Amino acid sequence: TNGAEGQVDGETKKISGVERLTEELDKIYMEDVEKERYQAYAEFRKFIRGPNMTVHEYLLEFDKREKTLKEYKIELPESVLAYELLNSANLSPEQIALARATVDKLDYNSMCDQIKKITIDRHPSESLKEDFKVKV
Repeated sequence: TNGAEGQVDGETKKISGVERLTEELDKIYMEDVEKERYQAYAEFRKFIRGPNMTVHEYLLEFDKREKTLKEYKIELPESVLAYELLNSANLSPEQIALARATVDKLDYNSMCDQIKKITIDRHPSESLKEDFKVKV
């Protein structure tokens, strides 16, 4: 019977060793996930529309970054998303004031629509002359 007991003890040691290894790996993995969550949020917060980025490109990139936050289970309130969207759009003070004054509701979709309405969405290299061509 000692042989059978020795075998059971050996299996118990193997299981507890595997459990310990799993616990340690979980700690390392969780640390990595937390670092990734932090990095995703930091990247979201520091994102600002660049001078060569159209409003359309900006809105797509902002949406992509917000979806990344959700993947990490970071869900910001609608009003905070609207605030971040407006403030990182790199608009003129007049455009920001106009958006704030005319937005129907302080949420992400409403602010997104309002930004589209108040901006001329063109690449900076495009000429304004295109708007004034007369069609014959």
